[in-house]
Amino acid sequence: QQQQQHDKFPFLKDLRVKYSHQPIFLQAVEEMALSLEPIFADENKGEFYKQAFVAMAEPERTISFRVPWMDDGGRQRFNRGWRVEFSR
Repeated sequence: QQQQQHDKFPFLKDLRVKYSHQPIFLQAVEEMALSLEPIFADENKGEFYKQAFVAMAEPERTISFRVPWMDDGGRQRFNRGWRVEFSR
């Protein structure tokens, strides 16, 4: 099924390569593309909608931050957090 979606949406190739390490993100993008498939097939504006979709799927900015915490043994620990913002 995954390969069928790749064949169905070749315009997502660059996103797939760029975010190959983010399978959940790619799954969400491809599921959204699947739901919008009828507008991508529009003869007049299909290419415009594809380009707009790819632009919207690309994060506008990503902020990473450190989250310090203390474990039950009293040791200081750190985790990394991210906030990903998309165009509105």
